[in-house]
Amino acid sequence: MDDVRYAGIVSRASAGLIDVVAFAALSAGSLFLTQAAIAMLNAEPLGDVVIGPNLAGTIISGLLFVYFTGAWTIAGRSLGEGLMGLRITRTDGRPMKFLRAVVRFAVSFVSFAACGIGFLWMLVDSRRRTWQDIAARTVVVYDFDPDGVHRVHTNPGTSVRQDR
Repeated sequence: MDDVRYAGIVSRASAGLIDVVAFAALSAGSLFLTQAAIAMLNAEPLGDVVIGPNLAGTIISGLLFVYFTGAWTIAGRSLGEGLMGLRITRTDGRPMKFLRAVVRFAVSFVSFAACGIGFLWMLVDSRRRTWQDIAARTVVVYDFDPDGVHRVHTNPGTSVRQDR
């Protein structure tokens, strides 16, 4: 069994901060492109087009869903998690599938709504899991060897549980 190291609060918070910055840029760009498309379709000057809060909220919510569930399903990590050398896997070491990513995404809002307690839960969990990790049966692990020299990829079926 591989010596798995569960990601801690500093690396996960750093990954989250990177994701916030990346998502802000993605959202601003998407809203601008939407505004430009509406202006072209209505033959109006770009500066005269105002995107209403309902449309903006729908666009941002959809992007948020696609950004995280897509990244987790396809790559096993978001942009921030990738830059911080983290990977999300199922507790048995296999990659996460779409429905598990959806559960993880949905429960992250519960964690946030509970004044962040769901995120801080990693401080008391032996595998540093948050509520969304527990609900989706996932863990966040460091995806490099202890010296940081190269990536270590868990083989399917290899347990990522670490009993110490």
